[in-house]
Amino acid sequence: MAKIFKEEVDTLNTILKITIEKADYIKEYDKQLKTYQSQANLKGFRKGKTPIGHIRKMFGKQLIYDVINKSLQEQLNIALKDMDIFGDPIPNAESPIFDPNHISPIDHEFYFDLGIVPTFEVEGVNESDSYTFYTIAASDDIVDEDILNFRKRAGSSTLVEDDIQEGDLVKVVAQELDGEKVKEDGLETGFSIAIDDASDSLKKKLLKKKKGDTLNINVYKDVQKDATKEHVRSYILGIEKDNEEYGENFECNIIEVNRVELAELNQESFDKAFGEGKVKSEEEFREKIREAINNQMQGNADAIAFRNLKKALMEKNEMEVPSDFLKRWIKLTNEKNISDEQLDKEFPYFVEDLKWSVIRGKLIKKFELSVSEEELKNGFMSALMGYGLDPSTVPPGTFDNYIERMMEDQKAVREQADRIMGDKLFDAIKDKVTNIEEKLDEKEIEELVKKVNEEVEAENEKVKAAIQTEEVEVK
Repeated sequence: MAKIFKEEVDTLNTILKITIEKADYIKEYDKQLKTYQSQANLKGFRKGKTPIGHIRKMFGKQLIYDVINKSLQEQLNIALKDMDIFGDPIPNAESPIFDPNHISPIDHEFYFDLGIVPTFEVEGVNESDSYTFYTIAASDDIVDEDILNFRKRAGSSTLVEDDIQEGDLVKVVAQELDGEKVKEDGLETGFSIAIDDASDSLKKKLLKKKKGDTLNINVYKDVQKDATKEHVRSYILGIEKDNEEYGENFECNIIEVNRVELAELNQESFDKAFGEGKVKSEEEFREKIREAINNQMQGNADAIAFRNLKKALMEKNEMEVPSDFLKRWIKLTNEKNISDEQLDKEFPYFVEDLKWSVIRGKLIKKFELSVSEEELKNGFMSALMGYGLDPSTVPPGTFDNYIERMMEDQKAVREQADRIMGDKLFDAIKDKVTNIEEKLDEKEIEELVKKVNEEVEAENEKVKAAIQTEEVEVK
């Protein structure tokens, strides 16, 4: 029977010694030899009648290697069943060379180094611990704006000949200028200008114009407020080649003015927005819109709260890790060769991720969280609907087929399970700790998101700078 012995080096490192005795694998080895013998069709022998000794000499080396390795893997699984380790076992430098004797089988010893996850109870997830969580309260202004946008989308449009008004969509033919004159062989293109999206100066000019009039504009400054040069080049001017340079001033002839007649807020509009009979009054419609806005922004609010929570838990749960073991494991498992210098540079950031992984794993066990197959399928369903697919508009069974294919993609399943588990963990922690609730409107959450994004960017730049600095020093 195989022997398993654990030798503790220190609290973070252990040597695992496994002895696979001849008796543990000889029966399986003999069985494999006989199977090969029954199937062998070798020159000079009838099928199935090749002497067993001949089979052993020809195929025994690989067979005994595979059989012993299978037995070793089984014993490793047994030995590690109740152990919490980092990464995978690594062969110990003192482990005997594995060179199985397929003619006269013998016992074999294997030594492995293990990196041990420290034992501790996660601090910071009790009722005595308090954290800030955000709830979204959309303002009346953004609700009004969203309702107006809906009325525009649901309304009817007509071409008008009279003066341009706010809310109109103006179609122009634009010619590149050279000073005050149209440039010979310059860019000629067409695009539409939404009055409400234009700069204040262009909006003021357009409101004095009508179909057939001409005006000069700066496309980069006027057509869309806050639009980037790249956006204007690609989506307004339609410039496909990066190396093509054109001026910014264009003469624009108004060839069409499209005016949207806003949809009435009646039962037909309510049904169009939320389904038949689900909303029956303007007040209910307004609250449904507010709820949709709140839900849309709540994801950002929760992400920020979870980021803050993660940072707090990392600070409250400092831990040591077996650095030497982890560096060896990274080098052994990395698909690309990684130098010692590069590893030293990146290791501190790897350790931070690893520490959170340990804390996260302990919390998942503590709260007994898991992800079911049904939850995975629902997650994929939500993802498909997020792409704009509507189950009611596709043939029956289409969604089920999509989801079944997605369930066969192990990478997609892992990513989906990780997202679901993240949400579950956030809810579980929130349920256990004391909640400090802070209400934010859309402007406040926008500012908070901007601030966090700037912090993340600064952190990323700090990491890049540290790595680049060390690269220079190494050279």
